[in-house]
Formats: sequence, structure tokens, C-alpha cells
Amino acid sequence: MKSANVKVVLLDLDDTLIKDRESADEALRQAGHLTFRQNGIDPERFAQAVRQNAKRIFASSSLYPECRRLGISSLEVLWASFNGQGELFRTLREWMPFYRQAVWSSALGGWSVYDSKLAQKLAEVFVSERRKRQILFPETLDALRALCRRYKLGLITNGAPDTQRKKIRATGIQEFFSVIIISGEVGCGKPDPQIIRRAWPILDCFPWETVMIGDTPSRDLAAAWNAGIPGILVKRGNHARDTDQYPAFAEIETLAELPPLLQSLK
Repeated sequence: MKSANVKVVLLDLDDTLIKDRESADEALRQAGHLTFRQNGIDPERFAQAVRQNAKRIFASSSLYPECRRLGISSLEVLWASFNGQGELFRTLREWMPFYRQAVWSSALGGWSVYDSKLAQKLAEVFVSERRKRQILFPETLDALRALCRRYKLGLITNGAPDTQRKKIRATGIQEFFSVIIISGEVGCGKPDPQIIRRAWPILDCFPWETVMIGDTPSRDLAAAWNAGIPGILVKRGNHARDTDQYPAFAEIETLAELPPLLQSLK
């Protein structure tokens, strides 16, 4: 890497460029305010219960292995439309109303509240609140502007096509990228290196001219490692490592550190 001439920078989307977890947490809290007004349930505790129940119910589904392979999360199923092509998305569209009802009902059940209409209302509130919260980190635009003056940029993201495209359109970042690859559109997701390898012919570059930037070691750094390219970890303050198996070439706290870091590699 020290002798490499970096020409291409591949970036993750969620919690690298945009505030995904923070936006989901706020949407959960907004739904929780409804339970507080009606039943006195603390919104923060209720949001935690929804997250836990969503993970549990999602993991018990026969759809879980394929969704996990593509990086589609339990919370994403709570608000995605899954309007993509293919058997998986058709099945998800059929299953998600039952899943959402089960998640919100089971969370309410933790407080001995058994109200199917309230569960349905909470599901609707979350979808509405989550869809309108697509927020960039403060330094994202400046970093992208600096990077695109020197490098070709690619966006490599896991997730459902409709949710990821909505985030990209709402934040207006598509103009910075020469290629955007979404796992749900191509049938493979990080840490599978194939999703990275798809970018190289489009960007007309070699692997040794490429770096991958992301916030999740088990997905972003693992994909970079498997593809044979350096991975740079965005730590995002209190972000906890989910694995130490894939070492980062470098670690940064925010994207503002990325342009000078890449220039120093030359």
C-alpha cells in the first residue's frame, strides 16, 4: 500500500456517509412517544424492546440466511418496500406485514399491552418517521467534494434497493459517484468480495489502485480483505468493533480525516 497510487475510493453508505442507526433510533423513539401517551411506556425502553424483538423474530425466519447474506437487517424490514425483482423480494413483500405486526405486538406484550390496532399504528408511524430521516454526517459533503477532485468514487452498500436508493436520492450524494452498487440489486453483499470486484471494470481500475472505507469490520473490512485491497475503518466515536478478525490498514474518527490520509499514502 505504501507504494500504491490510489485512484479509486470505495465507500460504504450506512453509518459511514449517513446516520443510519441514529435515524432508526429516533424513528423508534417517535413511535415510542405514542405508547407513552397511551400506556405510560418509556420511549427509550420501548425502542430497545422493539430492536430486540425484531432481531429475534427476524433470525427465526426462513428468509434470514439470504437476507443476512445481502446485509438486509431486521430494522430495514420494518420500513422497506422491497419493490425489487426476484423471489426473495416477492416473498419479503408478502411476509413483512406479518413480521411488522409480530414485532410491535411482542414489544407491547413486554408491558402486558395487547392491542393489535396500536401495534399496526406503531408500525405505520415508524415507516413514516424512518423514511423522512435521511441525514448525512456533518463532514460528509466536504469530504466527498475533496475526494472526487482526486479520485474516482464508488459507493458499495448492503441493503434493499428501495431503502438504499431513497437514502442516496434524499441526501443528493449520487453526483459524486461513478458507480453505485447495492447488494439487493446485484445478489451479493459485503463481506463477499464479488460486490467490490464488480466495481473495477466499471471504474477501469486495478485492485491495487483501490481502497475501501467503512464502519463495520465484519462487513466492510472483511470485504476489502477478501478482495485483497486495504480497508480503512471509520470508528465514529463510540462505535464498537464487531470483530478483530480483519485488521484495518488505518482508522479514522470522521471522514474529514480521509482526504489527507489518502494523500499521505502517495
